[in-house]
Amino acid sequence: QDLLGKSGTPLIAVRNGVIVDGESTNGTYSGGRGNYIVIYSPQDHRSYVYMHMLKPSPLHKGERVKAGQFVGRMGCTGSCFGTHLHFEVRIGKATLRNDANTKPINPLPLLKTWPHLPKGAAVGLPK
Repeated sequence: QDLLGKSGTPLIAVRNGVIVDGESTNGTYSGGRGNYIVIYSPQDHRSYVYMHMLKPSPLHKGERVKAGQFVGRMGCTGSCFGTHLHFEVRIGKATLRNDANTKPINPLPLLKTWPHLPKGAAVGLPK
């Protein structure tokens, strides 16, 4: 699902989880994803993938995150033609090297049911 927005729009974790993958635009495995990060939620056995971020995430593989925590900013890195977040939900623990072993699901129904955070509610948002 591609979500449009202004460059620099804060991105937050949609679930509690652990960072299982991520790269910068210049990373060996980044490819067209640009700056990206993957959060795995053991609670629902799903991975949440954020691609094309403005800069590499301040979070690193193995770090735990809480829902609502800042993970990066919307941008246009890798293969893209305008600022957006390419957001994926995959069943299983997804990393760039095992995407084929996870099943993508349509994130739109989830996005429509998740509550919107009030302005300023994100945790750890840098200034």
